[in-house]
Amino acid sequence: MLVLILWVTACAVAFWWFQFRHISAFDEYWATFSGSLLADTKVYPATGAALVVHFIDPSCPCSRFSTSHIEKLEYNYSKNIEFIDLNSTPINDERVRRLKSLQIPASPAVAVWDKHGELAYFGPYSGGNFCGEGTDFVSITLDSLNEGNNPSWINQDAVGCFCPWSHI
Repeated sequence: MLVLILWVTACAVAFWWFQFRHISAFDEYWATFSGSLLADTKVYPATGAALVVHFIDPSCPCSRFSTSHIEKLEYNYSKNIEFIDLNSTPINDERVRRLKSLQIPASPAVAVWDKHGELAYFGPYSGGNFCGEGTDFVSITLDSLNEGNNPSWINQDAVGCFCPWSHI
């Protein structure tokens, strides 16, 4: 009987640790993605037609909703677009050092620069309560860049699952 009680307790603790601790009433986080944060920041892709930078805080429970979206973007656009994940790109890249020092309002977020170093998009990955679900803003921007048009799109205000950005 003692083994059964210990097993049930261990299962309950494991369930709470991996799932239940993130379940709560949805508290909408209003994020204001100001274009002035990045408008004067020129970042050039090393190769390709554009540079996509992922501002993801792995400790933010909201980041898990962006994972499949990011994988899909990188799969669909990896031939001519450079991607930087600030969590896994080596710090010896000057661009990464500058990007990590920016005061981003929320995570998960994404910024896209065209081949001339001009900001093309800044904001959440998509519309909807969870980044990664809903209208795909990044794909729209990348398709415009592939056609030779820079939309210079700042998705100013967003409500959804965000966490405050912390420097990685």
